[in-house]
Amino acid sequence: MLPRIQYITHPNEDFQDLSWVDRLSEGGIKWIQLRIKQNHFEARHPEQDYKTFFTETLFDLAEKCKTLGVVLTVNDHYSFAIKNNVDGAHVGKEDEAHSTVRTFLGEDKIIGATANSIEDILSYNLELLDYIGLGPYTFTTTKDKEKLSPSLGSRGYNTCLQIMKAKNIDTPVYAIGGIELEDIPQIMQTGVYGIAISGCIHNEKFDVAHIQKFVDLVEQNVKQTSPLTERK
Repeated sequence: MLPRIQYITHPNEDFQDLSWVDRLSEGGIKWIQLRIKQNHFEARHPEQDYKTFFTETLFDLAEKCKTLGVVLTVNDHYSFAIKNNVDGAHVGKEDEAHSTVRTFLGEDKIIGATANSIEDILSYNLELLDYIGLGPYTFTTTKDKEKLSPSLGSRGYNTCLQIMKAKNIDTPVYAIGGIELEDIPQIMQTGVYGIAISGCIHNEKFDVAHIQKFVDLVEQNVKQTSPLTERK
């Protein structure tokens, strides 16, 4: 089964010192999505080559995650997920077709997709996907404002999950976008499988006790499960 919490790397992440990965693992978060947007990176580091940095960072992070037993997926650059020590990829709405990604990566890799509405979800061939990242829950500073879709809130998740249930769709849904600790009970009780978070952990400097609170609240408020089944 997929871990219920996915940590998405922050735009200001320190990739020189990966001790934050140890603290995530110690606190109970066992999934990291490497997300380094090229425009953010080049604005902050105009003197560095983006592709070289991403490749070297992925190599180092993959070795670290393998040692700790942490799942590692990549955002956007799905071709990197073909590597043995990378577990899969997340595909944005403007990225490659899901069929292309699945064909390239094969059946054993995790593939997730972004959705902003129930219409998005219903338009996908869900047999190709292992999970949906649905959001935003609320405003988030880790995405470009001009690309941010309207907030769903708990009511939006309730509506989406009810429609999915009525259509016998059990693809795991992860809530994402501006989620804070106090939001978890009402979000999880909508029936989502898990949550994807970034700033709320990064901004607290990966405090282990703080991470454990997130993990405990998620587990305590699970309403229903949508297990990741083996692909045939």
